[in-house]
Amino acid sequence: MEKHFKLITPVYNAEAWVGKCIQSVKEQSHKNFTQIIVDDCSTDKTIEAAKKAIGDDPRFVIIEREEKTGALHGHILAGEYKYSEDDYFVHLDGDDWFSDEDVLARLDKIYEDDTIWCTYGNYKTTDGIPSVCKPVEDPHQMVRLYLLTGWIFSQIRSFRGKLWRGLDEQDFRSNDGSYLAVADVAVFCPILEMAGINRIKYVPEVQMIYNRETNLNDDKVNRSLVIDHALQLAQKEPKDLWKS
Repeated sequence: MEKHFKLITPVYNAEAWVGKCIQSVKEQSHKNFTQIIVDDCSTDKTIEAAKKAIGDDPRFVIIEREEKTGALHGHILAGEYKYSEDDYFVHLDGDDWFSDEDVLARLDKIYEDDTIWCTYGNYKTTDGIPSVCKPVEDPHQMVRLYLLTGWIFSQIRSFRGKLWRGLDEQDFRSNDGSYLAVADVAVFCPILEMAGINRIKYVPEVQMIYNRETNLNDDKVNRSLVIDHALQLAQKEPKDLWKS
């Protein structure tokens, strides 16, 4: 049975790139998907650019927030939107794009194996720099590896929708109660822990183009906060293996 992919796409002031992101999704050979685009109160014409790229395609949904709350909250809103545990979640920022038309088709093939619960893989930057992503033996060490070596587990990140039910509000919060500034990492680390090493699949093919031309990445806007929140994430109690 062809799988339905739920693409989670937080976006902020990505007028110049969101159309390319959407177009890369439209061009996928695997057509059974929904892309949830959550705008974090953009001050440019991101929404207009997104709507123009979408046209009348019903597989795309735009959620416009009235208050700026950050990328992680965007993940949560998208994850909860018409939630189904039968979906397969895929993260794709609104200023990045798929590397080719078969990204979802490759994931669809991988998930034919019922023992695979989540995947991560490789990207290439807009200036041609490859990622340093590689297989990792212990999901509980992934955050620490991320801190030490960069994007050791990277895009495209995907997981079975049933794992979403294992996340709770405290997984997303910093010590002061704000949402963690490490966004997709805050979602994916507990997902990896719940899946366990034997259910994680490393995908060696390049699957995403990471946009280094934007200055609005959290890591560029407030690197010290990102590092602090990553350290807080690393200190959280590991999630138990998902049993069902």
